[in-house]
Amino acid sequence: KNRLTNKLPLYDIHFLPNLPRPFFCLSATIDTESLETLDSFFSLPDNPISIISAARLRTEQEIWVSPQIENEKEREQKVLEALMNLPRPAILYSTEIKDVDNWYDFVTKAGFSNVRKVHGDIKSSEKESIVKKWKSGNLDLVVGNTAFGLGINYQSARTVIHACVPEDISRYYQEIGRTGRDNLASISLILPTKTDKAKAKKNVKKRLITTEIGLPRWELMFRRSKKEK
Repeated sequence: KNRLTNKLPLYDIHFLPNLPRPFFCLSATIDTESLETLDSFFSLPDNPISIISAARLRTEQEIWVSPQIENEKEREQKVLEALMNLPRPAILYSTEIKDVDNWYDFVTKAGFSNVRKVHGDIKSSEKESIVKKWKSGNLDLVVGNTAFGLGINYQSARTVIHACVPEDISRYYQEIGRTGRDNLASISLILPTKTDKAKAKKNVKKRLITTEIGLPRWELMFRRSKKEK
């Protein structure tokens, strides 16, 4: 049993309302702990879950890591230089919402016009419109955080720039994986400053949903569930 299933009571699959059988859980990347959680939640003694891998080789992207940058002013110049010279469409990632807003203001003032921003405070309708434009190839640049990217299979993104240090390898792997899906050349560039590592460590320690918060929400979903006629 993993960390999650040691803390939360296990729910048999029969308690899940309106769950079709068979049903499928799909993910581009999934770690061992998540697989163990799915197995604990959804396997029955006579009907365990099946795991099917559809991995395929992709052209290796170029990964560039800048030497540590002294301050934000210097990073701004390096980001601007990268955006002027690296191929687009591109994504500029940061971590915090305020940083995404600041970078969006910075690049638009620098003259980039075909650009949008995505983070958790953006309305769902606006986010959907931005994602639709991105997937159809009608945007040159998106400035975002982890709220942008997951589940978006746009083939022709060429560059990902990190104006931050991702808090773990899974996030970094997911975000650079937005590029080069057409098996053509792509680039990942990370531009770290002195303060980024401290921010990343702080985010790793955060527990946004603890057992005390998560369990009542989980139980409430079952109590409020309704059967479809």
